[in-house]
Amino acid sequence: MAEVLPKLGRDIALEVKILKYEMVDNAPDASGLAKGLEALKARVSLAKSGQHVEYLLQVRRDGSTWTLRRRFQQVSLMHESLRRHVASLPELPAKSVVRQFSSDYLESRKNALAAYLNQLAERRDVLNAAAAQDFFGLLEREPSLQMRSRCDPFLAAEVQEVTFGITSFVTDPSRGLLLLGASDCNWVSKLDTKITNIKLPWEPSAPELPSSQMTLWKELAPGSQSYQVQFCCRFGPALSSVALVKGDGACALCGLSDGSVGVQKLSAPGGVSRGATLPLLKHTAAVSALAVDEKERWLFSASKDNAVKVYDLVRRGAAFLRGFAGQQMVQCETHAPTPVTTMLFDEAQRRLFTGLQSGVIIVWDTSILPLKVMCSIPDTTQALSRITGMDYEAGSGTLFSSGKDMLGVWKLKSASSGSWGRSVGSISAQNVCTGVAWAASSRELLVSLATGAIVAFALADGTAGPSYSWQAHEDEITHMQWDDAQRCLITASKDKKLRIWHFFAPGRPEPSPIATAVISTAPSLLPARRGAASQMEGVPVRQTPTVSPPSATPSYSYPASHGPVTVPVAAPVAAPGCQGDDSEDDLTGWDR
Repeated sequence: MAEVLPKLGRDIALEVKILKYEMVDNAPDASGLAKGLEALKARVSLAKSGQHVEYLLQVRRDGSTWTLRRRFQQVSLMHESLRRHVASLPELPAKSVVRQFSSDYLESRKNALAAYLNQLAERRDVLNAAAAQDFFGLLEREPSLQMRSRCDPFLAAEVQEVTFGITSFVTDPSRGLLLLGASDCNWVSKLDTKITNIKLPWEPSAPELPSSQMTLWKELAPGSQSYQVQFCCRFGPALSSVALVKGDGACALCGLSDGSVGVQKLSAPGGVSRGATLPLLKHTAAVSALAVDEKERWLFSASKDNAVKVYDLVRRGAAFLRGFAGQQMVQCETHAPTPVTTMLFDEAQRRLFTGLQSGVIIVWDTSILPLKVMCSIPDTTQALSRITGMDYEAGSGTLFSSGKDMLGVWKLKSASSGSWGRSVGSISAQNVCTGVAWAASSRELLVSLATGAIVAFALADGTAGPSYSWQAHEDEITHMQWDDAQRCLITASKDKKLRIWHFFAPGRPEPSPIATAVISTAPSLLPARRGAASQMEGVPVRQTPTVSPPSATPSYSYPASHGPVTVPVAAPVAAPGCQGDDSEDDLTGWDR
């Protein structure tokens, strides 16, 4: 059996007691009516000053004991901070609208707080959080906790998409390729794009501003983790997922909200272009997930119209080498009971896992067409939360799933009579779970949250508990991928960043205390907008193209560090009798 590597974080043990509570009166000296008003103000005020209660805490760790004075307001602030990056927390005693100082009430509040703090002191993930360490006074007494340890994840690299939020990505480590799918996640910007794209009666054509893009990055040198943009393919519809086809005729694919699948050859010249779509592959609703069978050169596409289609990308190879036409066609089509939200393909066992909106996972046999249903997990009609992510360990036949507020662990079994899935365990979560990844080397289940945090659950002896958490992004994490051989985690978020985290691995040198991430930034690809709505808050400021003489074509130029990339832009057209200019007010003088 392989050695289990150390888990994330430190092992911290605490004992917490509330010795007593004390009434504290910070109000200025007063008499008569003024004193009565101060007492009334202290009872209903939320300010820090005035009459309040302080609790005397006794904290013990490794033979050392110290006391702390804490107010309920400080407990509440710590609770709110922890809620963002842990899966769940014990319930905090309710706040009182009006301050109460009766002995019975204060004694009850003291007991409830003591129970709450004791539950926090037993949580490994909570005690590894800076907010809890500061509250319990650990940072003052153990300065080493402020230093990064070898068991903490290290941010090794970051790729920044400055235009849209990242929704999906695929990596090819052997060739150093990174394919990013980004879509406009700001509703103000999306509305502005739709308004700008409206063709007015006096205009020859609409601007056709994109709302998503598929970008291919290449690593500058093996192991450098510094990436450079190769090409950018832009689309009008929103983008939900991406896929990468390797080998001969390699290409990049993306699922679009109009039901089509965008495509671009990896051998395409560098620059920015409008994306093409696969022929004969069209859903009646938005494409929600993509998966690729590299051996058979099949593309699995799932849509919100409940359809799951199998598309032949090569068809004996000749059609693909000639282009994206020829004999490419849909091989079969089947339907799921509810829309598919995510897909996972296991090439070794020829299994396709589809997570549904209803919370059910359908396992398909892809060894022969048409697709055959092997089993449904769980086999129940009970309404569950939709599946947001899956991971599969083929060696043990274990499937991990994340739902809106629940994590599931399943064992897949097969026999001559059929196949089935058995629940091994489940974990409830208060925050919305957006993805899941299984780290087999350390036996940890990594779960991404809508708050931008990642929580690690340690699985041992059939039990699972949260062991570590950290704030990985500033916004919702949309996709993540774990590489167990390299012990690294890749995460993408709506905050327009993709980050590569290194975990402890034998033989890998530890990063220095002052080491920082290698940052790769994409050039901004925002064209000029027509309306004033583009200047609204939350929308990046546009770059104004340089207007050249009529014989020339205006263009965008990008920094030299990203290579020469030029985007052609149509020259402005002035209405008859109007004087052309480069301002945003395209309607000036149209009535003349």
